[in-house]
Amino acid sequence: MSEFKRGDLVVYTDLPHERLFSVRYVSDDEIIVYELWDEMGAKTFTEFYPFSDIRHATPEEIKAGNRLL
Repeated sequence: MSEFKRGDLVVYTDLPHERLFSVRYVSDDEIIVYELWDEMGAKTFTEFYPFSDIRHATPEEIKAGNRLL
């Protein structure tokens, strides 16, 4: 089972995306995330197991509204 669930806030670790993303869909081998500023979900990305490009956002990142290095 995935460590991510619908509604989790995540950030990309090694990619240039600095915004927060919200998990929209979860299955055993893929999750779909969308950028928080895009309410329509037009900027969606699919991540595949083992989900190594993303991690949960920290409380500090959630407060700041973007990934902190």
